[in-house]
Amino acid sequence: MLIFETVMLPLGIGTEKPFCVWHLTDLHLMHADGRDGAYENEHARARIPVFPSAHTMEEELLAAFQNAEEKPDFLLLTGDIIDFPTQANLDALTALLRAAGCPYLYVPGNHDWSFPKGYHSEEQIQTYLPKLSAAVGQPTSFCAVMHNGICFVGADDSRDRVSTDVAEKTAEVLAACKEKHIPAVVCLHVPIQSAALDPEAKRVWRAPVVIGDERADEATRAFCDAVEENANAVIAGHVHFTHDAPLDRGRCTQYISPLSAGGTVRKYYIV
Repeated sequence: MLIFETVMLPLGIGTEKPFCVWHLTDLHLMHADGRDGAYENEHARARIPVFPSAHTMEEELLAAFQNAEEKPDFLLLTGDIIDFPTQANLDALTALLRAAGCPYLYVPGNHDWSFPKGYHSEEQIQTYLPKLSAAVGQPTSFCAVMHNGICFVGADDSRDRVSTDVAEKTAEVLAACKEKHIPAVVCLHVPIQSAALDPEAKRVWRAPVVIGDERADEATRAFCDAVEENANAVIAGHVHFTHDAPLDRGRCTQYISPLSAGGTVRKYYIV
């Protein structure tokens, strides 16, 4: 059964009725069929026990999107909606976005475009990131969407870093939003390092699972600085648990949702 968590997000947009944003992350769909090879189908079978409720949650989401009273005004998807880029999974992803029937922003996760064999290789980058972009109908590296007076900024950090190009584009958009007093929400798959997040992330994963920590390169550090300085909020996933806390400078709160494969969907009511 889907579990809806309600989170109030005060951005000062000045509307009488709260603006409802649904956040999906880490649904980890595992579809494969005859269009995919033997390796892909075997991998799909092996992964089903890891997220046994994922396909049930997919069906419940599709049903929820048909409920006029429940439909979101905007949909955020922060990666790993599919567990690997089989054609069957990419088709399921497209169908899910069409069923939502509302504007959306998609940020890629580390699973969306890669298989374990050759994980994040240059060949997979060239082969599967374009397929993911075609499936979602948006660029995967960087995308900024204005809706209801809010700028939603999506940046690809699925490789635990941010490219120089994405860092520069993000900084430019956020600075312009701040100058024009436009609320900006940065959407990521991998969350930004903070003193509040680190202890829990390390306890759960026993490995680095954030960006902006001691491993970060110059571009990723610049990206994190721009977000902390100019964004109003960060929404992310990846770590599979709930965590809402200000980033270290205290100017921007980061909201992390648990995995949707477990049935959780967050509803952000923005006012």
